[in-house]
Amino acid sequence: MVSAARYLAGVGIAMCTTFMSALGLALQKKAHVYVAQARAAAIRAGKDPDLIKTTRQKRWLFGLLFLGLTAVVSLAVFALVGQSVASCFASITIVWNIGFACACGRRSALLPAGD
Repeated sequence: MVSAARYLAGVGIAMCTTFMSALGLALQKKAHVYVAQARAAAIRAGKDPDLIKTTRQKRWLFGLLFLGLTAVVSLAVFALVGQSVASCFASITIVWNIGFACACGRRSALLPAGD
């Protein structure tokens, strides 16, 4: 049996990892949007758009850091609550992603066409 303290710690850490995972994805998406806009501006200005790299963007690197930390911290979650409980938290990442999409002004991605 898992003690209540271990269970609550595992649930709390699992919530944090779902948030970190969604935040990492949102940061990387935001970096890709920024690079696409910067490349379009570079083309309009007659400059080389290949000089703008996605992997050199701080947002993208922080997103990668959050995703990497999520993978490592998830091991602690599995040790505290087990796979059967930890797997239930994967769906919460989708909820966080929807929240970040709305916060970043991408509400149209959530609505069907014509709304």
